[in-house]
Amino acid sequence: FSPAALYYYYSWVRLLSESLSEGYEPGALVVCDRYVGTVIANFRASGLDPAPLISLYPVRVPTLTILVTASESIRRRRLECRSTMRPIDHASLRPDFASKVLDEIRQAHPLIEVSTDTDVCIPDTCAAKAAYATRRLLARL
Repeated sequence: FSPAALYYYYSWVRLLSESLSEGYEPGALVVCDRYVGTVIANFRASGLDPAPLISLYPVRVPTLTILVTASESIRRRRLECRSTMRPIDHASLRPDFASKVLDEIRQAHPLIEVSTDTDVCIPDTCAAKAAYATRRLLARL
């Protein structure tokens, strides 16, 4: 990742964080996809220190992170099925980079890890399975 791309992603997290601070009652359940943990993990996996940016522009930290994972072969196949690859997708095809990102996310916040291994290569089906698993976990909270 270029530093510019990471700053762009962090600015989105910052905007979302401000919206969460203004738009929800304390204690409300809010679910975000690819929130702060993913962005910070990508900074660190790219060899950049996010601490100065976070100290200048703090964001709300989640109470719980749900990490949706898949085996490496299935994850690669799903990414390659996308019609449009984003910079984050290209970087995550490198196994060493993907491994660093996962390690960083696992260390960042309290988390529950859910595997969505399936041979189906239809993004909507994969997303539906992840959403279903997430809803089941949230129902237990």
